[in-house]
Amino acid sequence: MVKDDEDAIQSMVREFSFYQALSSLQGTVIPKCLGLYLWEGTTYLLVTRDCGSSLNSFDELSTVQSRLLAQGLRKIHALGVCHN
Repeated sequence: MVKDDEDAIQSMVREFSFYQALSSLQGTVIPKCLGLYLWEGTTYLLVTRDCGSSLNSFDELSTVQSRLLAQGLRKIHALGVCHN
């Protein structure tokens, strides 16, 4: 994710703070965050590991995958983060 306008930068900083709060889940439940960087003094980059493609529909998931997703969401909530 690369942003250079003020609202987007604040959004990115907020997202980075969530990655920090969820550091114990990085690499298992959520992507590993490699950092928030300022490039050439004007552009911020939030760098995460590539975890494949986005989920288009819950219908694509097997029963096991659905259970793992729900379990991961419970872990996120247990750390005080509510994802919308």
